[in-house]
Amino acid sequence: MSGELRVVVVVAARDEACVIERKLRNLARIDWPASPARPHMLVVVDDGSRDPTVALARQWAAHAEVNASVRVLENRGPAGKSGAIRWALGVLERENESFDLVVLSDADVILERAALTALVKAFRTQPRLGVACGSQTFVHALANSGSVLGPGGESPAPAGEFYDRLTAWVRAVESRAGRLFSVHGQLCAWRFGQGFEPPTGLAADDIELGLRARSGGWRVARVRDANFFEEKKRGREGALQAERRALAYFQLVRRRRRPGGSWIDSVQWWLYRTLPPAAPFVFALALVAGVLVSTLSYGFAGFVASGAAVALALRLSPGRTLLRRLAVIVKAQRAPLELSDRWDTLRSGTGVPEGP
Repeated sequence: MSGELRVVVVVAARDEACVIERKLRNLARIDWPASPARPHMLVVVDDGSRDPTVALARQWAAHAEVNASVRVLENRGPAGKSGAIRWALGVLERENESFDLVVLSDADVILERAALTALVKAFRTQPRLGVACGSQTFVHALANSGSVLGPGGESPAPAGEFYDRLTAWVRAVESRAGRLFSVHGQLCAWRFGQGFEPPTGLAADDIELGLRARSGGWRVARVRDANFFEEKKRGREGALQAERRALAYFQLVRRRRRPGGSWIDSVQWWLYRTLPPAAPFVFALALVAGVLVSTLSYGFAGFVASGAAVALALRLSPGRTLLRRLAVIVKAQRAPLELSDRWDTLRSGTGVPEGP
């Protein structure tokens, strides 16, 4: 596809008063692609916030200096993140607004200056690219200015763990083949009018987005230069987020039929359906087998040495992190899969998530 692409950036929000102004300042700071005949659009769609999210967004929009027209909408359609996004896009369609790309960006992430232009360039130069996402970097904290800086104006301190680096490597490998499975919903884009819009009532809407595109023969990839930064959640909020994402994952892979495609797609789907659920049991079996082999080889001394090595490994930070993640998987598999696309943010200050 040649020529400039018209973009609508959608920020879906619920109870985001603590971060919405930072997000909008960030979107004003970044580089926007060259405008086609009509200007790009920035749409904030609120899904029934109980805090001043809407008022803050409208106050900012009234004085915004951004290379796009700005709208603040309140969802009148089905509740939930996906419902709010689909309703907002429907409003724009009824107003005869047309776009080439929809870019979805969460309210709590910060985009690097060239992130949006990198996404748009990928679609412009790759005609078969249907869905793309940005590249994620976890940090400890971000400044309120909307720039990619820490709270004191310094470079943000990375907060990613081994698991985050591993999944980033997997995404990079899959992206080269245009077969990305786990799309970053915090910053993703898709071709408007192709039927990729996230369905309502499904929590893992970002993964479903990519699977819909893959079933139609489109490429799904991560754009390396479309960088965004996300604060690593800790404590209760981090635990709730991990549990919800695991539930969403199992909801999707258990209820969805295998997407169409080649035998490679079939193998990938089988691996994602099989390996994560089996991970806790494979890990436990490997520990038992290691201790057993050591005991059979060296007797009681081998049993003591191997047991002590396992205990030490699990007390170190990587071991504790691994155990927490495996525990989340076990808990999610045992939980009833009654999960919607309701919000689970704790940033409103209410302290009560709307998750499972």
